[in-house]
Amino acid sequence: MEQPAEGNGGSIDNRARKTLKPFLCRWLPVLFWAAVIFILSADSNPYSHIPNRLYSWLWWSKLFGRSLIFYLGGISHILEYAILSFLFAQALWQRERPTRGPFIKAIFLVLFYAFTDELHQYFIPGRAFQLVDLALDTLGALLGLGAYWLYLERLEGKQSRSTCALQGIRSRRKIGK
Repeated sequence: MEQPAEGNGGSIDNRARKTLKPFLCRWLPVLFWAAVIFILSADSNPYSHIPNRLYSWLWWSKLFGRSLIFYLGGISHILEYAILSFLFAQALWQRERPTRGPFIKAIFLVLFYAFTDELHQYFIPGRAFQLVDLALDTLGALLGLGAYWLYLERLEGKQSRSTCALQGIRSRRKIGK
């Protein structure tokens, strides 16, 4: 096998590995979490994983006249899709400064996945396509994107503070000389 000439940036294999690794680091968490949601949606009784005593307590405990199990379903939808949208935004981000493009792409991708997930549930015995679930998924997606936006803002603030501190140290060194 012929070796690449020196100075051309290495073999194609090495360049592919260098671009594949960041791609996988960004997208594998998204695919993993989407698979978790799919597996949970494929279960005809998602509450079967809750221990019996806890399930019984959640069933008989009431909040505003409703069983806590009722609220658990909604909260789980919101959390599932908040995490998914956070991961999508992280995977789509390529720049330091937040822009609208990745947020719009992330929201559409998450809502498309939520729609297909509800469609998938239509074919599972004991499950159904519910617009309320889709609304809860949308709320979760928006909360996840908001959390990612705050994460970026905080990260940017830390970087600017450390840059200012570093510049202050450099200027003190120049003064001391």
